[in-house]
Amino acid sequence: MARRPPVDLPRVRRALAGLDALALAHPELIDHGATGPANRAAWEATLRTEDLNVRNDPTRSAPAWISVRIPADLVDRAADLVPILADLPELRAGGVVNRATVVRLALLYGLDRVEADHGPAGGAGAR
Repeated sequence: MARRPPVDLPRVRRALAGLDALALAHPELIDHGATGPANRAAWEATLRTEDLNVRNDPTRSAPAWISVRIPADLVDRAADLVPILADLPELRAGGVVNRATVVRLALLYGLDRVEADHGPAGGAGAR
C-alpha cells in the first residue's frame, strides 16, 4: 500500500481562514443553515468571482483574517449604519452590505486619515 503524503496543516489552516473570510463577507451563503445543490453552486460561484477579482486587480490583495476586539458601542454604531449604507449603489455593487462591510469601510477611512496625518507606512501595505 502506497503511503499518502503528509497533510500540510498550515496550508489547510490558510484555506479554512479564507473560507471563514468569505462566509463573513457573504453571510447569505451560511444563513439559516443553507445546504443543498443551490448553496453549493452559490459557494462555487462566489469562490470563482473572488478568485478572479483578486487575480484581475493588482491593487487588491486576497482577504486576510484578523480578529479584533471592538467595544460593544462601536459594534452597535456599525450595525446602525448598515441600513443607511445599504442604499448606496457603490456599496451594494460589492454584494451584501452588512456590519462587516461597515467595519471594513470605517477601517479604510480611519487608515486614510492616519496616513494623511502621519504619512503612509513604508512596509508591505504602503501605496
